[in-house]
Amino acid sequence: MNYPRVEDLPAEFRQPASLNGPDGLLRQALHEWSVVGVIWVTLAMLGIGSAWSTVVRGDLFEIVLVSLAVLVIAGRFHALGVVLHDAVHSHLFRTDRDCRDVSVLQFVAGYPIATTLAAMRYHHLRHHARYGTEQDPYRRRAGNSRSTQLVGFLRGSFLVPLWLLRPIVALLSYRWKRARGVYRFGFLQDRDHPWTNDGYTNELLCARRAESGQLGFWLAVIAVGMAIPGVGEFVLSFWLLPLWIGGMVNVWRVTTEHDHDYRRLNEVDFDGIWQSTFTSQTQGKWFLPAKKFLLYPRYIGYHQAHHHFPRVRLSVLPEVHRWLEETRHHSQSLYPRTNLEIGELNADQNDSSQSLGSSDRSKSEVDL
Repeated sequence: MNYPRVEDLPAEFRQPASLNGPDGLLRQALHEWSVVGVIWVTLAMLGIGSAWSTVVRGDLFEIVLVSLAVLVIAGRFHALGVVLHDAVHSHLFRTDRDCRDVSVLQFVAGYPIATTLAAMRYHHLRHHARYGTEQDPYRRRAGNSRSTQLVGFLRGSFLVPLWLLRPIVALLSYRWKRARGVYRFGFLQDRDHPWTNDGYTNELLCARRAESGQLGFWLAVIAVGMAIPGVGEFVLSFWLLPLWIGGMVNVWRVTTEHDHDYRRLNEVDFDGIWQSTFTSQTQGKWFLPAKKFLLYPRYIGYHQAHHHFPRVRLSVLPEVHRWLEETRHHSQSLYPRTNLEIGELNADQNDSSQSLGSSDRSKSEVDL
């Protein structure tokens, strides 16, 4: 079967993301934080400690400055989520059941945007493995209308508040059995075990354990905000507000980069994947800088290429996209779902639920 395979890619494109190095994930995350830090220091030096107070004062220059600052920070927080997303697909984990927390990256790129690597892995790997099925966590039943996109954007307003609430529900699930189903289905978007209160897999236990770190991080932020005058308002204005906006942008992007009128097939062919995902990175040339900075940071907008080769690092997706465009013109063969899956999504031996893995998975895709 002559579908595009990992080994067909030029060798320089096959390497997944790494933690360290010139193009490493940690360096990318620190770059985003350097932008945020410069903005925070500038605002502090100008005596701007609250977005609300700025609006009340009515100074047009300050209002424009604060608005731009909030949007730029929102874009950088969105970019941190993209960095974490690249880590999800990387070789930082030996298998998809690996509970390694990669603590430095999680502290820099996960906790500050109210999530963890384990939680993102739980729902995002299922999105790739179950793409286009009823078990796809990101599938929207309402199709692709403008109203669906608007609803997606508005739904995003709940994302960050729910992510901040998630660690509390995770801790409650240790004591109350009913909270397990809420955590699994409502917060991790598990469509394979809907509202199941019993049977925790190793993967799910990893996600739950990681929540304690996030809870501790935000309790520390709240404590500092309450202890030092002015810090609380600054955090609300220039951390939580941009994070909330970034959450809306993220949900809108996820909604619009997929065709939610999926084919109901057991196998998805090459053209089917290409046509049901969108490359938004290159559209609308007048808005490209803003789109790259806020809506599609770090080449996440090359979503067709990403769905074909999930473990290829995002920084080379423009070149991979061009390669796929050329390949698509002469490829008429099937591109089976098993080659889109990115890992061993098998439940552990104590889980009685059906395995998410596939025994005929392409070895080259799993080992990429």
